[in-house]
Amino acid sequence: MLDFSGFVFSFLARYKEKPFVTKHLKVIIIAVNVLLIAVGLSLYENVFSLFAIGGIVLEIMALWLTKEKNIRMLSLVCLPFWLTYNIANGAYSSAVGNVLGMVSIALAMLRLDFKKTNNE
Repeated sequence: MLDFSGFVFSFLARYKEKPFVTKHLKVIIIAVNVLLIAVGLSLYENVFSLFAIGGIVLEIMALWLTKEKNIRMLSLVCLPFWLTYNIANGAYSSAVGNVLGMVSIALAMLRLDFKKTNNE
């Protein structure tokens, strides 16, 4: 259910540049976060559930950003939350995917963010 909520809100994030959304952006982001946290807490099983909640909130927040560098940075921050949750729950295939995601984002940051800064 938490993944489905994340899917719905990630779909909504594609409209972030529409006039209605930009006008009410703060309210929408607060509402999305409150709903994600509420869904996550309703599914609470143990302390590791909090990692899933943190991961999905950060992941969806990244989608609402506009600068690619900031999206990469926040996406990199959210992956350790998911990694911890997946390992704790025995979802080792997903954990491997999290590690690959972290490596991929780190390489993209090196290539696109840090090298660009050094060349300028």
